[in-house]
Amino acid sequence: GTPVVLARPTARDEAEFLAACAASAGLHHGLVVPPRTPAEWHGYLERAATEDGPWPRWLCRLVRAADTGTLVGAVNLNDIAWGG
Repeated sequence: GTPVVLARPTARDEAEFLAACAASAGLHHGLVVPPRTPAEWHGYLERAATEDGPWPRWLCRLVRAADTGTLVGAVNLNDIAWGG
């Protein structure tokens, strides 16, 4: 397989991310609902920014090909529970 890197999403990723989500909508089969509009993308960025707090509930990463930087996916850890 191709090596990948994980990157925090930024405002610069909006167009590429939304285009990738539109192109892969048929693969989601209703299992996930990624951002589809600029407003939803900005909400995603706001949620991703909460990881800077002491007890983040979400971690959001874009998956990029290590050699080209091409967006190949995304991964999110949601509703993280801290403590016992």
